[in-house]
Amino acid sequence: MQPHFGQVLKKIFLGPEDTSDTLPPQGYRRTKELIQEEWNNPTFGIMRLVRLFLMAISCFSPILVIDQVVGSTRPSVIALSRELYYFARAVLLAIVVFSQGYKSSLLVALVIYFVYDILSHLAGATFVWGKYSIDPRRSLLLALVNYFELTLAFAVFYLHWNCLVWRGGRSATEALYFSIVTATTAGFGDVLPSVVPGERIVIAQLSIFLLFAVLFVSTFLSRVPMEVRSTSKRNDPAA
Repeated sequence: MQPHFGQVLKKIFLGPEDTSDTLPPQGYRRTKELIQEEWNNPTFGIMRLVRLFLMAISCFSPILVIDQVVGSTRPSVIALSRELYYFARAVLLAIVVFSQGYKSSLLVALVIYFVYDILSHLAGATFVWGKYSIDPRRSLLLALVNYFELTLAFAVFYLHWNCLVWRGGRSATEALYFSIVTATTAGFGDVLPSVVPGERIVIAQLSIFLLFAVLFVSTFLSRVPMEVRSTSKRNDPAA
């Protein structure tokens, strides 16, 4: 009997059924449990403060809402539902850049929130949630997606504040080009920030992307060779 198209599609994205591989229900209750667990752990100093802070601000992430709504304990379902949000976020950023959405202060405020969400997620994955990762290779792949998202986000900022010396008028392509050049620290010098906001945005982007390269990527790469953890040690996915 030929499998139904829906079954084939389900197996492509979710893999084979494995009822033995489950996680605790995700969402706000699970985050509260993890904060309480960290609070009672014999940690100390700045690392304890950082971990508690990152756990606390994770309550403002849309991921918790998604986990709460989905309510699944299957790692594949949890991962896919989150990845749909990441994909939608990247698409929205691209739309804001190329459809003149950068002229809307409301959309720019949303992009700023996305930058906060991405950075808090990356910091959490580095300092808190790494040991709960479904697959370190997946975390690395998502970090690369985040790199692309941040590049789009800063292109939005350059366009919204109109703070570049444009070669042919304000252009989404040129803003994205400058954002990519800045992110890679290439600095060709053919496009330059024109006013004070532009210089501050460039400083912020360079700081974030250098930190991204040195800290986040190196941390994720160090986890890739590790074997996928057993289900008994996996309580929560990191991304």
